[in-house]
Amino acid sequence: MFRLARIDLAGFKDLLTQWEPHFDGDSGLLYDHCRPFLDHAERICGEKPQDPTYGIWALINENGGKKTYEGFTHINHKLPRTPHAEVRLVWNALHPRYENEFEPETLAQFTVSYIVGAIKLAKGDLLAQSVRIYLGNATDKSYAQGIVASMKSEMNGTSPIEFAGNWLHIVDVTKIDVS
Repeated sequence: MFRLARIDLAGFKDLLTQWEPHFDGDSGLLYDHCRPFLDHAERICGEKPQDPTYGIWALINENGGKKTYEGFTHINHKLPRTPHAEVRLVWNALHPRYENEFEPETLAQFTVSYIVGAIKLAKGDLLAQSVRIYLGNATDKSYAQGIVASMKSEMNGTSPIEFAGNWLHIVDVTKIDVS
């Protein structure tokens, strides 16, 4: 499983350096790959001091001492216009190599890593009772519906995972063991 870890500006620059060669040196293509996210993520990573209620977390694969940035996500902690906290993964971007070589097992690994990482944050640094993951497109929504249906089936209808609009919603995270 991959690790979800907060990154600062230096970490974000490392991520970009790793991703650039996958566009044959054309950094314009890198920017086009995830245009809505790169500038915003870089600005957030560069904030000093970093805001404890939101930031950029990378999905990291560490193998034999080598760190690979598989993706990144924007996480915030407070629900808008309410006093309640919730760990929310608002958007994400995956390594550009997955544009051409993506297997369902890899998508499942990423999904589980994001969910487990978010639950760990909700039980630790970003205390909250629930986690929400934004589903940005029809494929994500379809995949999430399958997760929810499978969880409900396996747990006799008592799953803590629900599908609501464009969000995968996980409640009572303190009762979920993700050691």
